[in-house]
Amino acid sequence: MYGRVLYATHETKEARDLLSAFSKDHAPDRQIALLLASIQSETSVSDAIATLRKASQAFPDDQLISDALGEYLLRDHQNAEAATLAQKRVTSEDPNTLNSAAYLLAEANSDLPLAEEKSRKALEILDGQSADTSVSEANARSFQRTSLAVATWDTLGFILLEENKLDEARDYLEASWRNLPSRETGDHYASVLEALGDIKAAQRIYALAQTTSGSPHSVAAEHVDRSLERLKKAGFNATFNAIQILQEERAFKVKFKTPCHSYCSGTFRLQLASGSPLSVILVSGEPALESATAPIKQLRMPHLLPTHAATHILRDAVLSCSAGATTCDFVLMPLGNIAAERIGD
Repeated sequence: MYGRVLYATHETKEARDLLSAFSKDHAPDRQIALLLASIQSETSVSDAIATLRKASQAFPDDQLISDALGEYLLRDHQNAEAATLAQKRVTSEDPNTLNSAAYLLAEANSDLPLAEEKSRKALEILDGQSADTSVSEANARSFQRTSLAVATWDTLGFILLEENKLDEARDYLEASWRNLPSRETGDHYASVLEALGDIKAAQRIYALAQTTSGSPHSVAAEHVDRSLERLKKAGFNATFNAIQILQEERAFKVKFKTPCHSYCSGTFRLQLASGSPLSVILVSGEPALESATAPIKQLRMPHLLPTHAATHILRDAVLSCSAGATTCDFVLMPLGNIAAERIGD
């Protein structure tokens, strides 16, 4: 905890020295190893790798340690070792482990057919799990499954991109980006757009991705920065309010036959299948808003699911209506950062 406080107050050297000293004198601790490696990676990726190699020996089955070690190995151009690390995990029946292993194989550009096979297997498992859950039964675990499905679409799309299967790659990558904009998903989506020749759209997604969450030192983040510089030098340039655009792409209008008597708002939960609402329920808000479920089902959603996806995903949204209005604002809330997701857990 003290190390985290030091790091949060920008006393980086003090935090690194404290955690390094603790690690030398005590048995490996997974949280300390992950934090120390993260701090070390800012100045020395090789030190971060050494820390996580030691932690991996103590916790060989730890997903976070393995993922972080793989990422740092790739940043240090040790692709062969990263691929070996992934190969050890492809026999798992856990979709999260399979997705991580497939992604690491793809980033290492090693055995792409195996990576594609394991990524599709992860999706098959998630398809079966999500099909058995109704929107009224959704809980935190259901939303975790949605986030994993979205991440696996990104993995599969990235693999397909590397295999030059561009149209199918775009299908998966666009859905992943629209659900969870990040540096990684944006980098992959923009890359496939660029490969397909849609340079202006690619430049736009690269620029939007640059403003999203994620490590600025990751492989994807560095590729986004290089790609933007390359496209700007080639004459492709645009300025816009990225945060506003990302918000607008989550916003829709819901129309009612009769105006609202007073201001009201509520949170709705959507279960989506192939881009259209499968089910809609009111999670919180005035009971009168139950009448909004029908027009919400008629909304034309963006490409939130790949064309042939069998997975059902969950999204929460807020409906806001002004007094006397017949058209109300309906905004999808960011995936994975929603208080409403925890209602009823």
